[in-house]
Amino acid sequence: MERDPLDRDEYIKAHYGPLTMTEMAVHLGLSVSAVSRHIKKMGIAKGDRLTDAQKMILKDSCKRLGLPGVAEVLGLPITVTTQAARAMGLLKREIMTPEKRAYLREHDSTMTRADIARTLGVSTPTVDRAAKQMELFKKYAWTDEQRQFIAERSQSMKMTKIAKYLGITPAMVRQEIERQKRASGCGNN
Repeated sequence: MERDPLDRDEYIKAHYGPLTMTEMAVHLGLSVSAVSRHIKKMGIAKGDRLTDAQKMILKDSCKRLGLPGVAEVLGLPITVTTQAARAMGLLKREIMTPEKRAYLREHDSTMTRADIARTLGVSTPTVDRAAKQMELFKKYAWTDEQRQFIAERSQSMKMTKIAKYLGITPAMVRQEIERQKRASGCGNN
């Protein structure tokens, strides 16, 4: 017996969340992928699967009971509860706390970002993102000896060897060579 598409859509709207897709598929006589397609076509967001009353319980009990406890109270799968909590902004966590940002600001000029990340217990890309948000840009302090070393050897040594000797990156050597050419007027065509 073919079900009316409007009835099917209403059933899915009413039961998406409290029931799993598998349970709805069995009731409607459809495959799980067909139910999933209908949900996407109807534009039901993953976080909109709870009723307003369930959302209030989640908001009020999330910190006290934790997500597994709230899922049990609501009688919902933990995945549904987690998705709803994330959509409601309840799972936002500040990886780079104000204390960690202060540490980054204080040590950015004296430590590598990888070392800062290791010290703070976060990833290097997390530190890089925070530094960018904080507008911390490393400006290398060149010594006269380093500049002279590059000037004297840029024609006879490879950039990688110069960089390794000076403990800097080949890109920094290349930029310094270009700067020296511009300064001497040799870089103009």
